[in-house]
Amino acid sequence: MYAHAHILILIGSMLMPDTSASLVHFMYLPLLRDLANVSNFSWGSIVLACLYRALDHDTKFQQDNIGGCMLLMQCWAWERFTCISLEIQPIIDDEIEAGLSFPLNVR
Repeated sequence: MYAHAHILILIGSMLMPDTSASLVHFMYLPLLRDLANVSNFSWGSIVLACLYRALDHDTKFQQDNIGGCMLLMQCWAWERFTCISLEIQPIIDDEIEAGLSFPLNVR
């Protein structure tokens, strides 16, 4: 029961939030009926489709809130618009050994 509630909160708040910003749609409950089967779903496709749908609905003039996975949108913007992306500073091995910083992988 607690796992179902936690996954439902993740779906409603991070992955596929709606414009209410506080409600989770009931259509996700049947997906969580069997937790062993949850890993077989294509969650990335679902989140992306939800984001595209939310962006389409958010073009309405009366809309004052936005839905969809904004974390995904933010990552896309950081990749595409270099003027807002973070600059990765080089670190030296002494900083890593002292625990002051962590090495980052870069594409």
